[in-house]
Amino acid sequence: MIIVLTTYEFADSEKLVDYLSFGLTLSSILLAIVAIFYSIVSNSELARTLGTMSGSSTELQSVTKDLQLATDQLSVQVAQVPGSIDAMKETIDATHESVSLMMSQSEGSEVVSVETSDRSFSAEAFLRTTSMNGLFTCYAMHLAEKNGASFLLSDVAEVIGSSSDYLHGYLIALGGIGVVTWKQTPRDAEENIWGQVDINDGLGSASKEALTLRKQYYESSENETRKSLGAKVETKIEELEQLLKAA
Repeated sequence: MIIVLTTYEFADSEKLVDYLSFGLTLSSILLAIVAIFYSIVSNSELARTLGTMSGSSTELQSVTKDLQLATDQLSVQVAQVPGSIDAMKETIDATHESVSLMMSQSEGSEVVSVETSDRSFSAEAFLRTTSMNGLFTCYAMHLAEKNGASFLLSDVAEVIGSSSDYLHGYLIALGGIGVVTWKQTPRDAEENIWGQVDINDGLGSASKEALTLRKQYYESSENETRKSLGAKVETKIEELEQLLKAA
């Protein structure tokens, strides 16, 4: 009905075609503007999406590198496991050697014993089983008693290659079983000066010989660390004798 009425109304109009043409042209221009705007918006969204994808790709590459590095480190650690096991085996073997040496030295040896705190103290057994630093400490006390020397515990620790805390604890233990005594004034105690030392005769006199035996045992060991310690014994003995010489 609308079409019929429109046709009847404008049938005689000569400008109808011009109006239609103008309208269609204007519509085309508007649609073109909308298309251009939509294209700009679409391109912007596409650029943003591509940027996000590029960032994700970079992060993925970084994670891949970190994963590869972690894998390489794990491979290195796994490769080190056999070496650690071998080192542990060497330590166990060295312990067995020490026990065997102690047993062999105890056979047929003469034990020097004294009574301390109502118990029998074996100087030979003590020197055979104590640590290398313990042997040096006993020898240092023997020299201090023999030469009447006073000394700084830190100086002895430096020569031995140990710590003052270790030597202090070791001497306190020896004092506890009654084989070493000393006298200190309050000022001496504050400055860690030790003097008027008295050590069990059997322990002091046998300490240097025990150091020599331990040196020979270490030098014959296949363990490089023990060999290195054995090679330094004579030098440390000389340094102790120089430090604790008679005034």
